[in-house]
Amino acid sequence: MTLLIDVWEDLLKHSIYGTVASQVNQEPVVLALNDLTGKRASADGAYECALSSLNSMGLGDGRNFIAVTTDNPTTMISFRNKFEHKFPWVITLPCFLHQLNTTIGEICLYPAMKTTISRSTRIITFFNGSHYWGGQLKEEAARQGITCGFTKNCESRWYALILHCCSVKGYHYPLVTICCRPDANEKENGFSCIKAEVIEIVQATTTFWKRLDQLIRVTKPLVNAIGNLESREANLADCMLEMIRCARFISEMKLEQGDDANFLDNAKTVLNKRFRRMNTPIHSLALFLHPLCQKLAISYEAGGRDLQFMISAALKLASKWKWSARDAKALVENIKDYNLCKAPFIGGTKDGKAYWESLSVASDQVPLKKLAITIFLIVPSSSDVERLFSDLGGIQMPKRNNLNINTFEDLGKMCCNLRQHHHSEL
Repeated sequence: MTLLIDVWEDLLKHSIYGTVASQVNQEPVVLALNDLTGKRASADGAYECALSSLNSMGLGDGRNFIAVTTDNPTTMISFRNKFEHKFPWVITLPCFLHQLNTTIGEICLYPAMKTTISRSTRIITFFNGSHYWGGQLKEEAARQGITCGFTKNCESRWYALILHCCSVKGYHYPLVTICCRPDANEKENGFSCIKAEVIEIVQATTTFWKRLDQLIRVTKPLVNAIGNLESREANLADCMLEMIRCARFISEMKLEQGDDANFLDNAKTVLNKRFRRMNTPIHSLALFLHPLCQKLAISYEAGGRDLQFMISAALKLASKWKWSARDAKALVENIKDYNLCKAPFIGGTKDGKAYWESLSVASDQVPLKKLAITIFLIVPSSSDVERLFSDLGGIQMPKRNNLNINTFEDLGKMCCNLRQHHHSEL
């Protein structure tokens, strides 16, 4: 299994560490919740919470876990180092979705786009805060066949910012129509009009809508990748495939009339830098071991890494897991045969794990099979912890916020278990 850990702040401002055991294409198991309110969110605190959670479920020796996935602030980097020191066979990974999220944030730091985002936020703030004009805008949108509302921004989630911009773009024509009305520009009978700066953004700022459109076009592939990889079926190879798709899409993007060429160049630079950082040896190895990628010879495209690099990465894992010299030697031969599509490494399916499990050879005879299945079981993101926090957020409401941590933990486990039974019945 993969151990996932993250911190959550509830309605009462409690800092709670949630720990979950997860596996690709399987329902997760809630291990424990730990209250660290009034304590510093340090690596030592996260480390103690992780060990406490494992011990509470009788998993203190760590033998059931092959990997740990967390988000990637300095605290969690230090935590992963501590955890790997205690359990040296464990692979520690930063959450791939968090890295995609911060990539979007880095792209959005371009000065002209920061101004565009501020202007879109100003539009939403005004119409959401105005009872009359907000209602008028909804009516005009309904007449034009638009049924969705504005999406609010979330500071900690950059992909939410893009959805926020998409909602403003969707209201382009209703906004222009509303701002052209006489009572929108001048007060009538003492009733308020639309703020002059909002009208200026909608009507007079010629570059606003063009830049908003370009921002969405450039970042939407990354937002789509986050949505695709939130699935429990996603593995390390899927992450790299999504990243390659995003990099290729943006690299081939052409400038349209009114686009900012410097912004597109900046986005390409950011994405290339991030791609190199996220393309770790284990990610490259997972991509190499995906049968369809191997047949299409795109695994080497992911960073220009050759067969010798794959062998070196596999041997490092074998050493980490204390495999014998005999198994390590057989592993090297297996990789060479697999690269040449020799038997038994023939055929291929879109499901890498299913392909390796279906091979008609024993893992003790073909060590590459054991290594590949293990890699395809690793969960690359901490989305299951986020789902746990969403469930708990639904349980704890303003009128029901007196639950202690132990009750919270029990309710979280029950909710997760009921969902698993429901999924099995379906």
